Amino acid sequence: MGLSQALNTAMSGLRATQASLALVSSNVANAETPGYVKKTVNQVTGLTGDYGSSVLVNGVNRQLDAYLQSQVRTETSGASYAAVRANYLSNLQTVYGNPDESGTIENAFNNLLTALQGLSTSPDSQSARIGVVNAAQSMAQQLNATTAGIQSLRANAETVEVVGLDEAYLDLTGLFAPKATMRRIATEIREDLGLSCSVGISENRLLAKITSELGKPAGLVVLSRAEALERFGGQPPGLVPGIGPKTVLRLEKMGIRTLAELRAHDPAVLERAFGPRMGRWLPARARFEDETPIAVARETKSQSAETTFDVDVADQAEMAAHVTSLAEELCRRLRSRDLEGRTIGIKVRLDDWTTVTRVRTLPVAVNDTETITRVAIELLRAYAPPRPVRLLGVRTAAFSDEEGEAARAPAAVGQLALEL
Repeated sequence: MGLSQALNTAMSGLRATQASLALVSSNVANAETPGYVKKTVNQVTGLTGDYGSSVLVNGVNRQLDAYLQSQVRTETSGASYAAVRANYLSNLQTVYGNPDESGTIENAFNNLLTALQGLSTSPDSQSARIGVVNAAQSMAQQLNATTAGIQSLRANAETVEVVGLDEAYLDLTGLFAPKATMRRIATEIREDLGLSCSVGISENRLLAKITSELGKPAGLVVLSRAEALERFGGQPPGLVPGIGPKTVLRLEKMGIRTLAELRAHDPAVLERAFGPRMGRWLPARARFEDETPIAVARETKSQSAETTFDVDVADQAEMAAHVTSLAEELCRRLRSRDLEGRTIGIKVRLDDWTTVTRVRTLPVAVNDTETITRVAIELLRAYAPPRPVRLLGVRTAAFSDEEGEAARAPAAVGQLALEL
């Protein structure tokens, strides 16, 4: 009886193994066959005795669900793209209309041109003058209507806020495939400009900026707020943009050395130490909370050039050489936009993620390479980084009033005025 049970157990195992091998062979042979889905054996435990447990083959599992999900995503993505494209084409048709139809820019322009030709033929004709005025007013109204239509189309497109020349925020709300969109944009930047860019995708501006640092120099990182809370809980508060070295020092004196400790600290104590507003702001930043919206129009407040090293730099002379190169790049950008700044600063991120900034304000605004390089290197030497450096940056701010009204003025979207 015992031998029979042992043989049955062994045979059930062999049959299950044979079935598994057959399915593996089928999976390999049909791996490239359109519509084929992977199959696996559904095994269950049979009788259990002194000589082990028998195995029963209880059917075949087909990974159809994953295949169908992939197909649905593909089809939905294509349908979504087609729907968005059709919607924009329809809106453009509404804005511009068909050539020669009434209510279009072309028709209004042709009417104005005809009226002006009539006035040139009969300059003393009162009716010709009235015709020109009416045609010009119609042209102005049509241009205003077209401008409003274009602004409506822009409002439905992705919102982009440019911060300096090397940083921007995009609102990806409502996009079906945000990661694919950002990969496409990064590819276009590389192909068109020969530049690499790091991309951080998260739930708000603050986290997106921190996440983008993880991807440097040319990666794409997606990080949720919950993941950030767990990942950066042991990091110093200085990791968060806006929490500067002086604030970090005050927090350390209070026994707060990590973001997790800052989040858990008594808010009342923080408010007494920093004031009501900042006392509430600090733990909110430690929780990575940020409701700052993406703003398309933004006044230029500073310009910077940064670089993140693949290998941390420990040699002071090498750091100075990098600062010199960054200052040259920054000055080239400043001069291209006729910008001059009084405040010159450096940014240093150590290998332990400690971020330190040093600034100096000059009596006059400058944009010459010699001055900015000299001040930046003096700031670097005065700080003398105590650890290897992961990132270096040079920054200029406090631009002069003569920075150019065109650079600061918002785009006009108001009514078009014509002198008649």
